[in-house]
Amino acid sequence: TRVSLLVTMMTLLHCARVYVLLSCLPLMLSCPVKQLGVPLLRYRGGAEPRSSVVGASLHGRWNLDAERSESMTPFLISVGAPKIIARMVGSKGKPVTITFIADVGISIEVDGKEAEVYPTNNDEVTEITTPKGIVRATVVIGEPADDDRRDDDADETAGAALRKFTITKLGPAEGEVTTEVRELTDDGTLRATFSHTKPGEPGTTTVVRVYTRAK
Repeated sequence: TRVSLLVTMMTLLHCARVYVLLSCLPLMLSCPVKQLGVPLLRYRGGAEPRSSVVGASLHGRWNLDAERSESMTPFLISVGAPKIIARMVGSKGKPVTITFIADVGISIEVDGKEAEVYPTNNDEVTEITTPKGIVRATVVIGEPADDDRRDDDADETAGAALRKFTITKLGPAEGEVTTEVRELTDDGTLRATFSHTKPGEPGTTTVVRVYTRAK
């Protein structure tokens, strides 16, 4: 009858569709989601969610925000770099990783260079060898303070949520002072202020650079 013939044809058509779908399933699974026309699910809260400790501290990897940063050229020239080199690299900046190591200190590692570790104990000084001589460096977590007001226990507590630290370098010339202040701003960026004072010369050369957290 016509009804049974129609039912048979519809059944065959349905079976053919199922067969085609099953045959194409392996190919569909091997294709990128975007090629299949399926909308991607994205986290729309800004940066990817991070732990409260990392998000509220300077720990982690940072990338230079060139548009919001000043050139390092004046600072590099002040510390003695050749002007031609200072101008070539002044506007550039490699990613930097900051780590607080318990009972050790703060580690600062610039990509392609060996990490520099600065002890946070009051009486420890890091000696750094430069082409011009030895530089003696110390680090203070938080706001710089007089030695008689500093507390090692407070430094360790601050290390759990490191938001600011200052590195002071003396030398290599007598009276030469370099400071590096790194602090976490309210908008979650890293603000790094580099200052250099030459012995016997008035004024201080200061450069401010801004970094954003690497994703």
